[in-house]
Amino acid sequence: MEKMKFKTGWYSGVSNYDHHRGFYWDCIGSSFLKTFADRSPAHAKESVDNPGEATPAQIIGSAFHSVALGFPDEVVVVDKPKTPALNKDEELDRYQIHTDTKKNIDAMVDALHHHTIAKKLMQFPDREVTGIFQDYGTDLWCKIRPDLISHEQKIIVDLKSTVDASVDKFGKDIFKFGYHVSAAWYKYGTEQITSDRYAFIIVAVEKSPPYGINCFNITGTAIRKAWDKISNITGDLADCVRDNSWPSYKPFLHEPDVPGWVM
Repeated sequence: MEKMKFKTGWYSGVSNYDHHRGFYWDCIGSSFLKTFADRSPAHAKESVDNPGEATPAQIIGSAFHSVALGFPDEVVVVDKPKTPALNKDEELDRYQIHTDTKKNIDAMVDALHHHTIAKKLMQFPDREVTGIFQDYGTDLWCKIRPDLISHEQKIIVDLKSTVDASVDKFGKDIFKFGYHVSAAWYKYGTEQITSDRYAFIIVAVEKSPPYGINCFNITGTAIRKAWDKISNITGDLADCVRDNSWPSYKPFLHEPDVPGWVM
């Protein structure tokens, strides 16, 4: 890793390509961290070297982000076919969606602007700005890309489209999908760049009527649990980068846990 080519700071105008697959591809992001911790170093390396094709649900979610955050050029609306598609480009990733899907996304965005809390968060000026920082423990260069951020109010916002935004269901999804780990990483990265502590709020928007919305402040125990996971892998991660060695699962003889439903 060429440490001198990076510099700590915020970089506006960075394309999705450069952030994920271009100039900043070898900086450590939260998705890479989660795969490293939950699967193995080999799986994490594969996820950046050869990312799989985006699913229709992921494309629609990305299109929602683009529309909600004010990047309409990233969305192509067609009458047919109805299957979403991703048109990759070094300058701009374009999400191809059907007209019916666009109407649904517009309704989701409209709901955001009528929600007491969400409509204020959606007014934050900085959107999808790449942040680059060096981890003080490992010297590894790392990256974040907040959906929205207010340096005046010191708040990071992450938009999520979901089937069920209820406190009970989405509250579980936060830990199921590792959103709390992303929150911890973004809070940490922002502090390294700005020397200030920021809050991290997830805005969850349902994909179908009545387009319910809930907002979640990720703090306290959730962040501590995330850092337990992150701190357990940083040493191994530094070793993998230094040696350019990315092993898969450790060669143990496992005894599987018996699921509760078996009993």
